[in-house]
Amino acid sequence: TCRKFDRDTRDTASRAVSPFSPTQLVKMCNAASLLETKWSTRVLAVVQDAMGKLIPSMTAEVCEMVHPCTVLAVMNDALKRQYLERCAATGAGIVASRFEADSAAPDINAHAAAREAQRRRDKRIRNVYTTEFCIRKESFSFFSSLPQEVRAHLGKLKEGAEQLPVEESGGLAGQVAEILSQLGVSYRMGVNCGPFQLHIVAEGTNPLGEKTRVYECNETSAYYATEHAAVEEPALTAETKLRQRLLQRMGVKVTVIDAWQWRGMSEAQRINHLVKLHSFQ
Repeated sequence: TCRKFDRDTRDTASRAVSPFSPTQLVKMCNAASLLETKWSTRVLAVVQDAMGKLIPSMTAEVCEMVHPCTVLAVMNDALKRQYLERCAATGAGIVASRFEADSAAPDINAHAAAREAQRRRDKRIRNVYTTEFCIRKESFSFFSSLPQEVRAHLGKLKEGAEQLPVEESGGLAGQVAEILSQLGVSYRMGVNCGPFQLHIVAEGTNPLGEKTRVYECNETSAYYATEHAAVEEPALTAETKLRQRLLQRMGVKVTVIDAWQWRGMSEAQRINHLVKLHSFQ
């Protein structure tokens, strides 16, 4: 009840300075950024003004909702600084120990509610970890100018990235892994690498080549929909391009398998395709 009162109070206060709540503004900016919307100067100024007024009322949950594409496309340096200071103040992104054992019998309903809340958080928490990586790797001078407490918070995120919860692999990664198994190739799925989770890390089969090969399995969700999908190669989404750019910054060489190509292959063609990819090391 107290938490609901606090949330209602924050929402009322935020509406006094903006027609949007922090959650509404974040969702709107995320949608526009992920679609690579070209903001007009006037509209962007209005959005940035609203964001500057609402960031002080953001909770850790809302801070974690902010997609890194929004940070890069919408926020200027002043807003980035303000947002990162808010993340540090609320502890956004910090993963506490999960469901610690208790000598008392657990409340089943409370336990189920806690697990559901954690599941929802797991889906968005990588946002703030990816933002930390972007700021540190691509804007180091800006990173160095941040207050000590903010850099300390970002340092905790960097250290904790390898312990992020494993996400469920997509269907394409599962199909590729199944064929690798048929070929006798050892592999791992869901390996954390910085703020990202690698789809498949397979052991190399050529003694003179790479020790491992990383397969990036681009599901259909990695592309924008196109009216002529059957004849045109679809374009990668902003989120996918950011992921692949940052993996490259980490020195991770990926072999991309595209869903739009994969779907057009027979089972035999898929096997031959993977044999060629994996042997070419």
